[in-house]
Amino acid sequence: MNKRQRKKKFKKKYGYNPPQSMPIHKAEQIAAVIEQYKKAWECLKNTLLEIVKVLQPHFERMVIPEYFTDTRFKKIEKLQQAWQEEHKKENEEVERWEQFTRQQKQ
Repeated sequence: MNKRQRKKKFKKKYGYNPPQSMPIHKAEQIAAVIEQYKKAWECLKNTLLEIVKVLQPHFERMVIPEYFTDTRFKKIEKLQQAWQEEHKKENEEVERWEQFTRQQKQ
């Protein structure tokens, strides 16, 4: 099989021409390794999805009600208010700039 035939075979198999900077057999080896990685990723992804499906009800039942209590919400609200107070000047400057740009457009 000559080089032209090998290039045609590569293009038919993978859908694109082999790179010009390397021999065809090296490109085929790299493509084979990539395919192996794709298969391994699919196996890993499917396994992880099965684990998530099994653990999800237990997570929802055990973790979420304990985490989101009234005291937790109050702490979160306090943190939000503190953050808003810290950045109040920045927010006011942004609002002034928006008003200025609106006036310029009119």
